[in-house]
Amino acid sequence: MGGMGWGECCGALVGEILLILLSRRKGFFGQDHRMGGGGLRAFGGKGLRMRGDQRFEAVAVGYVRSAFRDIRDAPRQGRDAGAVAEIEILPGYLEALEGLSDHPRIWVVCWMHRARRDLLRLVPRATPGGREVGVFATRSPSRPNPLALYLVDLLGVRGGTLTVRGMDALDGTPVLDLRPHIPRLDT
Repeated sequence: MGGMGWGECCGALVGEILLILLSRRKGFFGQDHRMGGGGLRAFGGKGLRMRGDQRFEAVAVGYVRSAFRDIRDAPRQGRDAGAVAEIEILPGYLEALEGLSDHPRIWVVCWMHRARRDLLRLVPRATPGGREVGVFATRSPSRPNPLALYLVDLLGVRGGTLTVRGMDALDGTPVLDLRPHIPRLDT
C-alpha cells in the first residue's frame, strides 16, 4: 500500500478484508480456512449475499467495551473526542496479539452491529440545511455493509484486553480485525 493516500489505503484495506472474508468460506480454497475457535458470526447469523446466492461470513475476534451504550451517547468522531475503550479478544485469537504491543497506533475493523442496513440515503448530522445524500458520501454507520475502520492509539495490552483511545464504537461492537499502523505505508 506504499505511496497511496489515506483514502486509497483504506479502500485497499477494506478490499483485502473482503478477500480474507471470502477466503474463509468453507471450500473456497478446497478446505475450511476458519481460524480460532468460538468466534461468533458478525453478520447476525445471516451471512452476506455476494453475486446471487454466494455468501460469506466473518467471525468476531473480539468485542469493544466502551461507555457508549446508545448511539446518542457516542461522540461524532471518537478520535476527536479522545474516547477510551477496551477491546476484549476472544480466547481462540490470543496468540494473534503477539507483537501488536510494539505499535503505538493500530487499525481496528469493526462490524457496526446496531446500524441500519436498509438505508441508502440520509441526512448527515453535520450537514447544514439538512441536504439528503447517499450513505457512501457519509461517515454514518448506517450502510449496506456497516464496516468501521478506526485508527486508534494503543495505550496498553494486558492479556487479551487492549486499551485504546480514539473509538466511538458502542459497547458490544464486534471486532473483525486488528492491524498495526505503519506510517510509511498508511499516509
